[in-house]
Amino acid sequence: MRTLTQRTNRNIMHQNRNSQYAFCQLNSPVLLLLLCPLLFAIPTIPCQAESPNIILIMADDLGFSDLGCYGSEIQTPHLDQLAKDGLRFSQFYNAGRCCPTRASLMTGLYPHQAGIGWMNRNDKLPAYQGELNQHCVSIPQVLSPAGYQCYHVGKWHLTYRMREANENWPLGRGFLRAYGTGGGGNYFAPRPLYEDNQHIQPPQQDYYVTDAFSQRAVEYLKDHAQNQPQQPFFMYLAYTAPHFPLHAWPKDIARYRGKYLKGWDQFRKQRHQKMQNLGLINSPLSPRDPDAKSWESLTETEQQEWDLRMSVYAAMITSMDRGIGQVLQQLDEMKATDNTLVLFLSDNGASAEYIDRGHQPGAVTGTRESFRCAEVGWANTSNTPFRFHKMWMHEGGISTPLIARWPEQIKQTGDWTQQTGHVVDLLATFVDITKAEYPKTRNGKQITPLAGISLLPTFHHPEQTKPRTLFWEHEGNKAIHEGNWKLVKEDQHDWELYDLSQDRSELNDLAKSQPERSAALADVWQAWAEKVGVPLDIAARVPIFIVKSKPRISSLKEDLDMNLKSLHQSLLFAVCLLLISVTALHAEQKISADRPNIVFILIDDMGWPDPVSYGNQFHDTPHIDQLASDGVRFTDFYAACPVCSPTRASIQAGQYQARLHLTDFIPGHWRPFEKLIVPENAPHLPLEIVTPGELLQSADYNTAYFGKWHLGPETHNPDQQGYQTSLVTGGRHFAPRFRTTPSTRIPNKAYLADFLTDKTIEFIRQNKSKPFFVQLSHYAVHIPLEAKQQMIRKYQQKPKPAYGINNPVYAAMVAHVDDSVGRIVAALEELKLTENTVVIFTSDNGGLRKSFSGGDIVSTNAPLRDEKGSLYEGGIRVPLIIKWPGVAAAGKTCAEPTISIDFWPTFAEIAHATLQEHQTIDGLSLLPLLKDPSSHLNREEIYFHYPHYHHSTPAGAIRAGDWKLIEFFADGNLELYNLQQDVSETTNLSAKNPEKAAQLQQKLADWRTRTGAALPVKNPKYDPARASEFWNRRTNQPVPERRKTRIDQTN
Repeated sequence: MRTLTQRTNRNIMHQNRNSQYAFCQLNSPVLLLLLCPLLFAIPTIPCQAESPNIILIMADDLGFSDLGCYGSEIQTPHLDQLAKDGLRFSQFYNAGRCCPTRASLMTGLYPHQAGIGWMNRNDKLPAYQGELNQHCVSIPQVLSPAGYQCYHVGKWHLTYRMREANENWPLGRGFLRAYGTGGGGNYFAPRPLYEDNQHIQPPQQDYYVTDAFSQRAVEYLKDHAQNQPQQPFFMYLAYTAPHFPLHAWPKDIARYRGKYLKGWDQFRKQRHQKMQNLGLINSPLSPRDPDAKSWESLTETEQQEWDLRMSVYAAMITSMDRGIGQVLQQLDEMKATDNTLVLFLSDNGASAEYIDRGHQPGAVTGTRESFRCAEVGWANTSNTPFRFHKMWMHEGGISTPLIARWPEQIKQTGDWTQQTGHVVDLLATFVDITKAEYPKTRNGKQITPLAGISLLPTFHHPEQTKPRTLFWEHEGNKAIHEGNWKLVKEDQHDWELYDLSQDRSELNDLAKSQPERSAALADVWQAWAEKVGVPLDIAARVPIFIVKSKPRISSLKEDLDMNLKSLHQSLLFAVCLLLISVTALHAEQKISADRPNIVFILIDDMGWPDPVSYGNQFHDTPHIDQLASDGVRFTDFYAACPVCSPTRASIQAGQYQARLHLTDFIPGHWRPFEKLIVPENAPHLPLEIVTPGELLQSADYNTAYFGKWHLGPETHNPDQQGYQTSLVTGGRHFAPRFRTTPSTRIPNKAYLADFLTDKTIEFIRQNKSKPFFVQLSHYAVHIPLEAKQQMIRKYQQKPKPAYGINNPVYAAMVAHVDDSVGRIVAALEELKLTENTVVIFTSDNGGLRKSFSGGDIVSTNAPLRDEKGSLYEGGIRVPLIIKWPGVAAAGKTCAEPTISIDFWPTFAEIAHATLQEHQTIDGLSLLPLLKDPSSHLNREEIYFHYPHYHHSTPAGAIRAGDWKLIEFFADGNLELYNLQQDVSETTNLSAKNPEKAAQLQQKLADWRTRTGAALPVKNPKYDPARASEFWNRRTNQPVPERRKTRIDQTN
């Protein structure tokens, strides 16, 4: 409170001194002489420097109503005081998401002009290259030549190349010092963390990144005051708070615990009333978001959890506010307050995202091991009174608080201004107040003119407003704001028109009643979109997909058109252009022929005998079977693991998952009273792994991933692992019960397999002119069993064979997957891509027979033994079909033992991509087998390591030729089978062939040593009576029998 009192007193002093200075401006020597004693009597305060200091503070995912001075109940005393000492904007906007807003803030341009129309991922389009381009300059690159010392602390997020320093790191963009992170992440152990141009490791104890940012900002200010006090400074302090995951100190959480049990509906009303009382808004409260449940419908346990989440969220904001107070206190101590412009804003509206894949078992929300989000109910509250949230261009996604304090220039303190502003205005403002020169060129490149306007007139006269025209586009969501009117469009929906002077909450759509105004605004938006590089078909893209044109040819044509002076010249150049086009087309076709497209289809839990071409007599799989007729069908192909995540890791890494210590599905089963304590399972695929997406991108492929990922939290999603286009899905099979990352609006009752197929085909169509790699990772045929009713009825009425399971719902799901294969093959045929496209079809593990919680039997893997979760053949042997016209021997079968680690080197050889020296590749290319299915690979054994409990007990296995050994870790039992004679593994030959069993056991042990495979250890708490208990790793509690279905659905 001492700091707040000091600032209040200082504000009174400013007001007194301002009146004296105004009196001094009278051109009267007598008055000046009379006032000299009074002036000398005023306490010593530094004279205003020629150039002001600037501190720009940005929060991450903070909602419009999350500050006390903007209507919140959250304690933000220092920001509230900043507002009292300064000016608040009621209608200030960001770009709707992290990277685009930061690009606009840093360059004074619309994000597309700066190269970051989407996120920090290179989509090979000028407006979506994923990092700042060469036609923009940063704030430090403008201010440094004017004598400014520039410091960056916090989140950067303006390049996808964070592994090593480059021209788009903070120092490369003109900052003198920098300390921060490339993006978001764990607040207690952020990664990557850098200082200047070096990666660093945070301390293991007592580290919290919000506090670290505040402390480092204070240190930079102290150092500046000591070493360069005569130089003005610019500081960019970009907090990650309150972005997920929800992490805070216990003492901060405790002050809010229980406060939010009234629920989000009550807090929305409470905030709305306070905002009206403050004079901030005059629009009604929007209805609760349709994706948020009513608070009363939640159980007491659920309410307690949601109360905790919002308590942590509030604690994160309070912690940030406390740090801002420390920074402002340092300004006071430097006597720099008067001539320092301090700005505070947020990068987008509050986030409704749902991510918990990094959440560790048993972790309590808010702790280091947890990974929780506030989600839609509380995001809706944070964005009161608006609709939608982060990533949408409605008011809830793009509205931000903006507080500006500058005692020397902002005199009407504590006021609101209705002037519309945007983050593009910040650099224009800084140029205006510092008299720095905004360059026209830099390093020989033309610099795009500033898109914003100076806010200085508003600082001086907040009551005066001028109409603005502003634009947005992100993930196909778009908007234009012109005067009081706003035209806004959710991707793949119609334009909506609102009069913001009467309807800021966007509740009364006027598009149909004012079609001419809507059309005119849409035309203006379209002209802007073309100017900044938004693709014309952006409405069909979520997220932004890669579009490849032929810029060399088109630019040549434009140059020719400009220089034609006669008909003779026109004809001559036209002939030249035609020859160039033909040559380029021939070269492109030659490159494509050398490097075919790759479509990789991965099914979830499909058993070896599920397709008709593998022996099933109840299912219908005509498209999969045709693929087998046109390609090579592998009879002895294996998933690297009998459960999901490890197999997927093996595909992405090209190595046995034992090397990665990712040996169970994420987060895994936990049986605390079993005989063995199983090894800890890695929570994600390491970012250092070069995936097929990254590998093939280096070979100039366009790469995409659609569907189930299951290899870590959002920070480790495909878009962070080299896939230029990524849409990860989770949940169930019908909308609205499945979700996407990035978040998209999904057609009501859409079936997930259809939705993913649509996205895959859309990508193929948009990337047909250049080699592409796309992985379609279906969630089908994983439980819960859900299919379209018409297909279920078909199999209910279909005669059933005398043997087998013949589950009609499961059969319908298999049919949906088959339809997906058929649609993709048909699209390739339509686009004339069939002959130059490799199509691969496989599964991540064996089929599921029955869930832990009981219920209907799902399927059978007969004649193979056992099921998913077991190292018997039924758990790991899966279908594999590869079609490559002209290369793969059509209609042939291959009995060579192969495994999912072989895909990575196969992709590399197909694409002529360079192998990664730093990454061990355990697999072998399958190309020799495609050309000659009867041939053999230069490999004697393949290995399996599953040291976890599932449908079986922890075990390892080895296959060598026809022989297979399984070693069970709990009791040391060995089982030896000759698969050529006994594919069903009914006769254990270890007693009859002890030498062979011992030989294979030794090889298996040697392999575990080479790969560093982790083994289970004896459990001192072993309790036979409780051994079968499942415990929830997140709650640290046993799972009731009735809820085990939820465990089934996570792996």
